[in-house]
Amino acid sequence: MILAWPIDRYYWYLLTSLEIAKRRFMMQAYCMKCRAKREIKDPKAITFKNGRPATQGVCPVCGTKMFRIGKT
Repeated sequence: MILAWPIDRYYWYLLTSLEIAKRRFMMQAYCMKCRAKREIKDPKAITFKNGRPATQGVCPVCGTKMFRIGKT
């Protein structure tokens, strides 16, 4: 019983760290067709003609192209 507390705390910390890491890598953008912020499906880094970086993907609900301008 005494050993259960540190192990439980370790697993809690591990799960919390994984959730934070998962949120960092989830990319969201505004879908113009759904009029809502959605997670980008199949994101890929692109560069516009003017040299600005962006992320392009597809809306998981309606299938419209989505862009998020800025760092990828």
